[in-house]
Amino acid sequence: VFVTEKETLLGAPGEHKWGGADGDAGLVVPLHGPPEVAHLAVHGGPTVVAATTARESTTPQMCTLAPCRLHFRSRPRLFVDEYDDGSGHRLTNIIHGMAVAAKNGINFGGVRALKKIQNIDVSTPLGHNFPKLLDDFFGDNAAAQLLFRMENDDFNFTVKHVRELEERLASFPDGSTIYMPDANEWSYNDSVPRSKYFSPVLQASIRGSLLASHTMSTFAAGRPAVALHLRRGDLPSTDWMVRPDSYYLRIVDTIRRHWPDADVHAWSSTLIKKTDKKGKYWGSADFDTLRQAGIIVHLDGDKLAPVWADFMRAHALVMASSYFSYVAAVLTTGCVLYPGGDINNQGRALEGWMDATQETRASYDEEMAACLIHSEERHPKDFSPER
Repeated sequence: VFVTEKETLLGAPGEHKWGGADGDAGLVVPLHGPPEVAHLAVHGGPTVVAATTARESTTPQMCTLAPCRLHFRSRPRLFVDEYDDGSGHRLTNIIHGMAVAAKNGINFGGVRALKKIQNIDVSTPLGHNFPKLLDDFFGDNAAAQLLFRMENDDFNFTVKHVRELEERLASFPDGSTIYMPDANEWSYNDSVPRSKYFSPVLQASIRGSLLASHTMSTFAAGRPAVALHLRRGDLPSTDWMVRPDSYYLRIVDTIRRHWPDADVHAWSSTLIKKTDKKGKYWGSADFDTLRQAGIIVHLDGDKLAPVWADFMRAHALVMASSYFSYVAAVLTTGCVLYPGGDINNQGRALEGWMDATQETRASYDEEMAACLIHSEERHPKDFSPER
């Protein structure tokens, strides 16, 4: 995120048009208040320039990161819980909280940090240092901006879920703090487009720092990039969340018919980082079928943020039944192929995602082509005739 002093606030009454002093078209968003950041990098498109204000002093227990401050500072602030499980799920509740706040015209205040998990280091419950991961994902010092030690009576209001928050929204005065432990039921109302929560402005504000900090792409330049996430690690092959190699190979075959020179990479893990599990279910040889199909396999990486950056840079992302790939899927501008039905028992496919299961249906190839073409249209430089 880069802040400049030349941005201007444009647009008709009742909306912001985010544009630079040189007249960039920018994006149009509802008028709730100017964000505090500028030049949010949009993958594969022009730079998004936000209107800026003088930086205000940080008050205790209030996040001032770009995606936290999309509305006037005086608006109510929403807080969610820090989960105690895998990094993907922990990060998902934070991103969902930001999405719920952005959609409802309030700010994201932060996360009520864990105090203690029995016999587990709260920073590294599944082998990854979560505060460090937040810094890698959202930018330097992000953990200090997001994680706060707070008690129930530190908040002005408490709601059980997103439905209650939205029903009571008009009753929350400016400056109030709202505690909603779980934001994962944001999609409860099927009549509301998912893009109302995950707007292009919010998506760009979240992924901007990540892509700016992790500039080295794993993919070959000048070729369509395809990322596969395989859920393996702590799950046996019989688990419903483990999609077989054949599932991924069929998808790759279809993609290669459209993009013959696609650079395909797969990410997975053979490690088990739970104290209640013994031994290993998977070894490197279990991925040889993918390697034989010309897919480059990455296993057991120590750092997660660069993987998310690669997922977001990919022109096509093939998800697993996993919150890890879900984090990137809700933020990418590429084609997203998800594993059908509910994602981790909570269905939240965004508009434009393709259900990659039931490949025998008559419209499968047509849906795949539409998803890939949409990605091409969003990244025209990557698909120019000269590439």
